[in-house]
Amino acid sequence: MIKEKVISFFNMHPFLKRSRIAVALSGGPDSVALLHVLYELSSFFNLRLSVVYVEHGIRAYEERARERQMVLDYSKKYNLILHEKIVAPGFIEHVASEKSRSVEDVARDIRYDFFSSLVKEDKTDYIATAHTEDDQVETIFMRVLSGSDIFGLRGIPAIRLPYIRPLLTCTKEELLRYISELSLAYVVDSSNLSNDYLRNKIRNIAFPFLEKYFSGIKSGLLALSQKAEIFSKELQVLKTSLVWNYDSYGYYVDYNSFLHASEFERYMCLYEVFSMLGNNLPFSELPFKHIYGLIKDPKNISSIRLLSGRGFFLERCGDKIYVTRELAYGLENGYFLEVKTPGKYMLGNIGYVIIDFVEYGKNPVGTFSFPWCNERAFIIRSKKPGDVIEFSNHKKAINKFLQEWNVPVDRRGMLPIIEDTELGIVAILGSVFNKGQDIIRHGLPASTMQVAIKFLQER
Repeated sequence: MIKEKVISFFNMHPFLKRSRIAVALSGGPDSVALLHVLYELSSFFNLRLSVVYVEHGIRAYEERARERQMVLDYSKKYNLILHEKIVAPGFIEHVASEKSRSVEDVARDIRYDFFSSLVKEDKTDYIATAHTEDDQVETIFMRVLSGSDIFGLRGIPAIRLPYIRPLLTCTKEELLRYISELSLAYVVDSSNLSNDYLRNKIRNIAFPFLEKYFSGIKSGLLALSQKAEIFSKELQVLKTSLVWNYDSYGYYVDYNSFLHASEFERYMCLYEVFSMLGNNLPFSELPFKHIYGLIKDPKNISSIRLLSGRGFFLERCGDKIYVTRELAYGLENGYFLEVKTPGKYMLGNIGYVIIDFVEYGKNPVGTFSFPWCNERAFIIRSKKPGDVIEFSNHKKAINKFLQEWNVPVDRRGMLPIIEDTELGIVAILGSVFNKGQDIIRHGLPASTMQVAIKFLQER
């Protein structure tokens, strides 16, 4: 039954024949079954197989070592090249905590980034993953509860290049029976038994409970997915007047065209650009509350963080609306410096500043100065979404200055923000840009000392 379903998959997608396929192998039953059936069919379809493995460094060493050994054994057994990535223990948990994301999401991103790199480096044509019908049902269920649109309700696609999922119509029960009949060894991932993860809660708690009252819930969810697939195909071919263009700043659409388009066209316009920028992220992961106001009434567009934690940013620049993958503001890509003494301070990879503390009115030529509030330490950091600076009777979003200075969207994250630990933002060093200006917050406490700053680009 498994082999027949996989043969049917390749016959439905004949372009996959005579190709290079890297099989994602974890050592678990699903991926072992996938590797074995593809190996058995490799001569029939002229497939050149390899194995790809990512050790996430999340579980105990003994379990990780046992899993990796299983992967090594199967790679050797089938005489296949192994592409592997070893993640340092604790790294994924650290990133998840820093970015307020789940461990599952961060692990997935790292895994798929590695998969994608193999294709970019021409080491394989496609990546085969062992998603099953059970995974499909769980995914649709979670998207229903998350308020997904019709595109998200399609569930996991059998193919979203370079990823292919030959087992998507196979149940977990069928796969376990298949590997049992062939006496194929596998390991059990202990994290799959833990209800600390959402998908496991759905699998181990929600479905057993719901099936008592809705015996056909799984088949019903699959039917919902199939209906969504039919309707979404029709929606995607509908004509729209909105066209995305691309320049050095990112993807943009004409603001006036967006303003006068229908709500459906605006929605499809955002769907299209998210699909271009989002790699393997479904549009359903874009919280609808972040775009609903934009779709209903786009007149007051300024800047909107479309997807917190995933780096999607939208803003209006003159007569254009840009959507970009925003710089991830953290110690790896941005900068955050505590200044206590005079000296030279590096600002990430954009340059450095020379800082001195001088008497009021005696700042050196070519420097920008502001009152040294109570002579305490202050912060220089990269710009963050939502930053504002106060004036005598109003506040102004720092993004507004950047728009007025015509700073490209992808360079705005380098703007140095000067922040007092008690007063908040006291100045911005806009002169790092050709048309920019250094801006001081109004109403700062009087001081006999000033901070004098000079910015220099790194040569």
